[in-house]
Amino acid sequence: MVTALTAAGLGFVLHDAILVPLLGIFLAATLWQLFRDRGRHGRNEPLVVAAVGSILTVAGIWISAFLVGLSLAAVFGAALANLGLVWRLRRESTEARP
Repeated sequence: MVTALTAAGLGFVLHDAILVPLLGIFLAATLWQLFRDRGRHGRNEPLVVAAVGSILTVAGIWISAFLVGLSLAAVFGAALANLGLVWRLRRESTEARP
């Protein structure tokens, strides 16, 4: 893995100084999309679960790797639940068309 990243010119991503801000950017982007989709389907649960999971992910970096994994799984699950809600909404809107 280290060799492949170095060969691709991506050896700099192995340092935590790069990875923590990238994690923050990706978590923020996920939360932003969940916030936007909340207006489409009217459900707060995916956003709340992902927000708690994001906070625990960042805190878990200094506490426990298990906590990071568990909280990232919660964020991923919330994103999947949101996707299901959006798909259901889209399917219902296409079925309602004459």
